[in-house]
Amino acid sequence: AQGRLVGATPLSDPLLDRSDHPHPFGVAADSLGNAFIAFSPVAFNPDRDGLIAGSPTLLMSFTRDGHLRWKKTFPFEGGELAVGSGMLLPERAGQAFSTIDGEPAGTLPGPGPVGIAPGRVVLPPPSEGERMLSAVTAPALTSAWTYTLQDGMAFSSRRVALSRWRPRAQVDRTVVLGVAHTVPPLGMASSLVAVEVEGGREAFVCPLQEPDVERELLGLVQRLHVAGARLGLMDGANRVGEDPPFAYGQARFTRYRVPGLSDAPVAWSGEFGGPDHDQQEEPPQVGPTP
Repeated sequence: AQGRLVGATPLSDPLLDRSDHPHPFGVAADSLGNAFIAFSPVAFNPDRDGLIAGSPTLLMSFTRDGHLRWKKTFPFEGGELAVGSGMLLPERAGQAFSTIDGEPAGTLPGPGPVGIAPGRVVLPPPSEGERMLSAVTAPALTSAWTYTLQDGMAFSSRRVALSRWRPRAQVDRTVVLGVAHTVPPLGMASSLVAVEVEGGREAFVCPLQEPDVERELLGLVQRLHVAGARLGLMDGANRVGEDPPFAYGQARFTRYRVPGLSDAPVAWSGEFGGPDHDQQEEPPQVGPTP
Protein backbone atom coordinates (compact mmCIF):
# COMPACT_ATOMS: atom_id res chain seq x y z
CA ALA A 1 0.00 0.00 0.00
CA GLN A 2 1.16 3.55 -0.82
CA GLY A 3 4.19 2.08 -2.61
CA ARG A 4 6.17 1.31 0.54
CA LEU A 5 9.16 -1.02 0.19
CA VAL A 6 8.42 -4.54 1.42
CA GLY A 7 11.95 -5.90 1.07
CA ALA A 8 15.10 -5.93 -1.02
CA THR A 9 16.97 -9.18 -1.60
CA PRO A 10 20.38 -9.26 -3.33
CA LEU A 11 20.61 -11.84 -6.10
CA SER A 12 23.84 -13.78 -5.77
CA ASP A 13 25.21 -16.55 -7.97
CA PRO A 14 28.37 -17.09 -10.04
CA LEU A 15 26.27 -17.00 -13.24
CA LEU A 16 25.28 -13.40 -12.46
CA ASP A 17 28.96 -12.38 -12.31
CA ARG A 18 29.60 -13.33 -15.92
CA SER A 19 30.61 -10.64 -18.40
CA ASP A 20 28.15 -11.70 -21.13
CA HIS A 21 25.12 -9.84 -19.74
CA PRO A 22 23.09 -12.63 -18.09
CA HIS A 23 19.55 -12.24 -19.34
CA PRO A 24 16.68 -12.06 -16.79
CA PHE A 25 13.29 -13.45 -17.77
CA GLY A 26 11.02 -11.45 -15.53
CA VAL A 27 8.97 -12.95 -12.72
CA ALA A 28 6.31 -15.65 -12.61
CA ALA A 29 4.27 -16.01 -9.42
CA ASP A 30 2.02 -18.80 -8.20
CA SER A 31 -1.32 -18.34 -6.46
CA LEU A 32 0.43 -18.31 -3.04
CA GLY A 33 2.66 -15.41 -4.02
CA ASN A 34 5.89 -17.41 -4.40
CA ALA A 35 8.01 -15.80 -7.11
CA PHE A 36 10.19 -17.45 -9.76
CA ILE A 37 12.82 -15.91 -12.02
CA ALA A 38 15.23 -17.30 -14.62
CA PHE A 39 18.62 -16.02 -15.77
CA SER A 40 20.79 -17.26 -18.62
CA PRO A 41 23.98 -16.01 -20.30
CA VAL A 42 23.74 -14.43 -23.73
CA ALA A 43 24.61 -16.61 -26.71
CA PHE A 44 27.21 -15.08 -29.00
CA ASN A 45 25.67 -13.78 -32.21
CA PRO A 46 27.48 -11.03 -34.18
CA ASP A 47 24.24 -9.97 -35.86
CA ARG A 48 22.23 -9.41 -32.66
CA ASP A 49 22.60 -7.08 -29.70
CA GLY A 50 22.62 -9.44 -26.76
CA LEU A 51 19.03 -10.67 -26.98
CA ILE A 52 19.66 -14.33 -27.82
CA ALA A 53 19.55 -16.44 -24.66
CA GLY A 54 22.14 -19.15 -24.12
CA SER A 55 22.66 -21.89 -21.56
CA PRO A 56 22.79 -22.85 -18.74
CA THR A 57 19.71 -21.43 -17.00
CA LEU A 58 19.61 -20.39 -13.36
CA LEU A 59 16.18 -20.82 -11.74
CA MET A 60 15.48 -19.02 -8.46
CA SER A 61 12.43 -19.01 -6.21
CA PHE A 62 11.49 -16.53 -3.49
CA THR A 63 8.70 -16.19 -0.95
CA ARG A 64 6.24 -13.35 -1.34
CA ASP A 65 8.41 -11.43 1.17
CA GLY A 66 11.53 -11.87 -0.97
CA HIS A 67 13.30 -14.64 0.95
CA LEU A 68 15.19 -17.19 -1.13
CA ARG A 69 13.43 -20.58 -1.21
CA TRP A 70 15.75 -22.43 -3.61
CA LYS A 71 17.95 -21.98 -6.65
CA LYS A 72 19.05 -24.52 -9.26
CA THR A 73 21.10 -24.47 -12.48
CA PHE A 74 20.07 -26.52 -15.51
CA PRO A 75 21.66 -27.03 -18.98
CA PHE A 76 18.72 -25.80 -21.11
CA GLU A 77 18.59 -22.45 -22.93
CA GLY A 78 16.96 -19.51 -21.19
CA GLY A 79 13.37 -18.52 -21.85
CA GLU A 80 10.16 -17.28 -20.29
CA LEU A 81 8.52 -18.98 -17.31
CA ALA A 82 5.00 -20.14 -16.60
CA VAL A 83 3.63 -21.58 -13.38
CA GLY A 84 0.46 -23.43 -12.42
CA SER A 85 -0.81 -26.45 -10.47
CA GLY A 86 2.47 -26.84 -8.59
CA MET A 87 4.59 -26.90 -11.76
CA LEU A 88 7.19 -24.48 -13.05
CA LEU A 89 7.42 -24.58 -16.85
CA PRO A 90 10.48 -22.96 -18.49
CA GLU A 91 9.84 -22.21 -22.15
CA ARG A 92 12.73 -24.22 -23.61
CA ALA A 93 13.25 -26.92 -21.01
CA GLY A 94 11.04 -29.74 -22.27
CA GLN A 95 10.46 -30.56 -18.60
CA ALA A 96 8.25 -29.48 -15.74
CA PHE A 97 9.77 -28.65 -12.35
CA SER A 98 8.31 -28.72 -8.87
CA THR A 99 7.54 -25.27 -7.47
CA ILE A 100 8.36 -26.62 -3.98
CA ASP A 101 12.04 -27.46 -4.47
CA GLY A 102 12.87 -26.95 -8.17
CA GLU A 103 13.41 -30.64 -8.81
CA PRO A 104 12.38 -32.04 -12.24
CA ALA A 105 8.81 -33.34 -12.09
CA GLY A 106 8.87 -35.12 -15.44
CA THR A 107 9.43 -34.80 -19.17
CA LEU A 108 6.70 -33.26 -21.28
CA PRO A 109 5.56 -35.51 -24.14
CA GLY A 110 5.74 -32.79 -26.76
CA PRO A 111 7.41 -29.52 -27.75
CA GLY A 112 5.95 -27.71 -24.75
CA PRO A 113 2.65 -27.03 -22.99
CA VAL A 114 0.24 -24.37 -24.12
CA GLY A 115 -1.87 -23.98 -21.04
CA ILE A 116 -2.84 -25.37 -17.66
CA ALA A 117 -6.50 -26.07 -16.99
CA PRO A 118 -7.73 -27.66 -13.74
CA GLY A 119 -5.96 -31.00 -13.55
CA ARG A 120 -4.74 -30.89 -17.15
CA VAL A 121 -1.77 -29.74 -19.22
CA VAL A 122 -2.95 -29.31 -22.81
CA LEU A 123 -0.36 -29.93 -25.51
CA PRO A 124 -0.34 -28.58 -29.08
CA PRO A 125 -0.49 -30.73 -32.21
CA PRO A 126 2.92 -32.35 -32.84
CA SER A 127 3.40 -30.38 -36.07
CA GLU A 128 1.55 -28.80 -38.95
CA GLY A 129 -0.48 -31.33 -40.87
CA GLU A 130 -1.05 -33.64 -37.90
CA ARG A 131 -4.52 -34.68 -36.80
CA MET A 132 -4.15 -35.29 -33.06
CA LEU A 133 -4.35 -33.11 -29.94
CA SER A 134 -3.26 -34.56 -26.60
CA ALA A 135 -3.44 -33.73 -22.92
CA VAL A 136 -1.64 -34.97 -19.84
CA THR A 137 -2.56 -34.70 -16.18
CA ALA A 138 -1.03 -32.18 -13.81
CA PRO A 139 1.25 -32.50 -11.98
CA ALA A 140 1.78 -36.24 -12.61
CA LEU A 141 2.22 -35.71 -16.39
CA THR A 142 0.50 -38.98 -17.27
CA SER A 143 -1.59 -39.29 -20.43
CA ALA A 144 -5.14 -37.96 -20.02
CA TRP A 145 -6.63 -38.19 -23.53
CA THR A 146 -5.96 -37.95 -27.24
CA TYR A 147 -8.35 -36.30 -29.69
CA THR A 148 -8.29 -37.00 -33.43
CA LEU A 149 -9.72 -34.60 -36.01
CA GLN A 150 -12.47 -35.60 -38.38
CA ASP A 151 -11.46 -37.38 -41.57
CA GLY A 152 -10.11 -35.03 -44.21
CA MET A 153 -8.89 -32.39 -41.70
CA ALA A 154 -5.50 -31.54 -40.22
CA PHE A 155 -4.25 -28.91 -37.79
CA SER A 156 -2.58 -26.00 -39.56
CA SER A 157 -0.81 -24.44 -36.59
CA ARG A 158 0.70 -25.28 -33.21
CA ARG A 159 -1.17 -22.32 -31.76
CA VAL A 160 -4.05 -23.25 -29.49
CA ALA A 161 -5.84 -21.36 -26.70
CA LEU A 162 -7.84 -22.26 -23.64
CA SER A 163 -11.29 -20.75 -23.40
CA ARG A 164 -14.65 -21.17 -21.72
CA TRP A 165 -17.67 -22.06 -23.83
CA ARG A 166 -21.31 -22.20 -22.79
CA PRO A 167 -23.78 -23.91 -25.13
CA ARG A 168 -27.38 -22.78 -24.90
CA ALA A 169 -28.97 -23.61 -21.52
CA GLN A 170 -25.94 -25.66 -20.44
CA VAL A 171 -23.08 -25.26 -17.98
CA ASP A 172 -19.72 -23.75 -18.89
CA ARG A 173 -17.09 -25.99 -20.39
CA THR A 174 -13.36 -25.36 -20.55
CA VAL A 175 -12.22 -26.03 -24.11
CA VAL A 176 -9.01 -25.85 -26.10
CA LEU A 177 -9.33 -24.02 -29.43
CA GLY A 178 -7.29 -24.77 -32.52
CA VAL A 179 -7.40 -24.02 -36.24
CA ALA A 180 -7.60 -26.80 -38.82
CA HIS A 181 -7.77 -26.96 -42.61
CA THR A 182 -9.28 -29.46 -44.93
CA VAL A 183 -6.61 -31.66 -46.52
CA PRO A 184 -4.53 -30.53 -48.36
CA PRO A 185 -4.12 -27.61 -45.91
CA LEU A 186 -3.14 -24.74 -48.23
CA GLY A 187 -5.79 -22.96 -50.24
CA MET A 188 -8.66 -24.86 -48.67
CA ALA A 189 -11.31 -23.99 -46.09
CA SER A 190 -10.24 -23.39 -42.48
CA SER A 191 -12.23 -24.26 -39.37
CA LEU A 192 -12.22 -23.48 -35.67
CA VAL A 193 -12.04 -26.65 -33.56
CA ALA A 194 -12.99 -26.81 -29.87
CA VAL A 195 -12.17 -29.83 -27.70
CA GLU A 196 -13.34 -30.20 -24.10
CA VAL A 197 -10.42 -30.20 -21.68
CA GLU A 198 -12.26 -32.62 -19.40
CA GLY A 199 -12.33 -35.88 -21.35
CA GLY A 200 -11.11 -34.74 -24.78
CA ARG A 201 -14.55 -34.76 -26.41
CA GLU A 202 -15.19 -32.62 -29.48
CA ALA A 203 -17.25 -29.58 -28.48
CA PHE A 204 -17.71 -28.10 -31.96
CA VAL A 205 -16.14 -27.60 -35.38
CA CYS A 206 -17.20 -24.53 -37.35
CA PRO A 207 -15.91 -22.88 -40.56
CA LEU A 208 -13.98 -19.61 -40.35
CA GLN A 209 -15.35 -17.26 -42.97
CA GLU A 210 -12.62 -15.25 -44.67
CA PRO A 211 -13.42 -11.51 -44.45
CA ASP A 212 -10.91 -10.46 -47.13
CA VAL A 213 -11.65 -12.17 -50.43
CA GLU A 214 -8.73 -10.45 -52.16
CA ARG A 215 -6.17 -12.25 -50.02
CA GLU A 216 -5.44 -15.94 -49.78
CA LEU A 217 -7.25 -17.96 -47.15
CA LEU A 218 -6.12 -18.05 -43.55
CA GLY A 219 -2.49 -19.11 -43.43
CA LEU A 220 -0.33 -20.39 -40.59
CA VAL A 221 -1.84 -18.99 -37.40
CA GLN A 222 0.95 -17.26 -35.49
CA ARG A 223 -1.11 -15.82 -32.64
CA LEU A 224 -4.48 -16.91 -31.25
CA HIS A 225 -6.20 -15.08 -28.40
CA VAL A 226 -9.63 -15.10 -26.77
CA ALA A 227 -11.12 -11.94 -25.29
CA GLY A 228 -14.72 -12.23 -24.21
CA ALA A 229 -16.83 -13.54 -27.07
CA ARG A 230 -14.16 -12.56 -29.59
CA LEU A 231 -11.43 -14.70 -31.12
CA GLY A 232 -8.39 -12.90 -32.53
CA LEU A 233 -6.03 -14.51 -35.04
CA MET A 234 -2.78 -13.28 -36.60
CA ASP A 235 -1.26 -14.73 -39.75
CA GLY A 236 1.01 -13.69 -42.59
CA ALA A 237 3.85 -12.18 -40.52
CA ASN A 238 7.45 -12.60 -41.55
CA ARG A 239 9.32 -14.04 -38.57
CA VAL A 240 12.39 -11.96 -37.75
CA GLY A 241 14.67 -13.20 -35.00
CA GLU A 242 13.63 -14.56 -31.63
CA ASP A 243 13.13 -11.57 -29.32
CA PRO A 244 10.81 -10.01 -30.34
CA PRO A 245 9.82 -12.67 -32.90
CA PHE A 246 7.79 -10.55 -35.34
CA ALA A 247 9.66 -7.25 -35.26
CA TYR A 248 9.56 -5.30 -38.54
CA GLY A 249 7.16 -7.84 -40.05
CA GLN A 250 3.74 -7.31 -41.58
CA ALA A 251 0.74 -9.39 -40.58
CA ARG A 252 -3.00 -9.74 -40.99
CA PHE A 253 -5.22 -9.57 -37.91
CA THR A 254 -8.69 -11.09 -38.03
CA ARG A 255 -11.35 -10.98 -35.34
CA TYR A 256 -14.29 -13.35 -35.12
CA ARG A 257 -17.34 -13.28 -32.88
CA VAL A 258 -18.04 -16.70 -31.36
CA PRO A 259 -21.31 -16.84 -29.37
CA GLY A 260 -20.92 -18.49 -25.97
CA LEU A 261 -17.13 -18.00 -25.87
CA SER A 262 -15.42 -16.24 -22.93
CA ASP A 263 -12.10 -16.08 -21.12
CA ALA A 264 -11.17 -19.28 -19.33
CA PRO A 265 -10.59 -19.21 -15.54
CA VAL A 266 -7.46 -21.36 -15.76
CA ALA A 267 -4.09 -21.29 -14.02
CA TRP A 268 -2.26 -20.42 -17.24
CA SER A 269 -3.90 -19.60 -20.58
CA GLY A 270 -0.90 -20.63 -22.64
CA GLU A 271 1.25 -17.71 -23.84
CA PHE A 272 4.83 -17.51 -22.59
CA GLY A 273 5.96 -14.13 -21.36
CA GLY A 274 5.21 -10.99 -23.30
CA PRO A 275 6.49 -7.42 -23.30
CA ASP A 276 6.55 -7.32 -19.50
CA HIS A 277 8.01 -10.84 -19.02
CA ASP A 278 5.63 -11.86 -16.26
CA GLN A 279 2.86 -14.33 -15.47
CA GLN A 280 0.62 -14.70 -12.41
CA GLU A 281 -1.09 -18.01 -11.74
CA GLU A 282 -4.83 -17.63 -11.39
CA PRO A 283 -6.19 -18.79 -8.01
CA PRO A 284 -7.44 -22.39 -8.03
CA GLN A 285 -11.12 -22.87 -8.72
CA VAL A 286 -13.43 -23.75 -5.83
CA GLY A 287 -15.67 -26.77 -6.32
CA PRO A 288 -15.93 -29.24 -9.21
CA THR A 289 -15.02 -28.21 -12.72
CA PRO A 290 -17.75 -28.75 -15.37
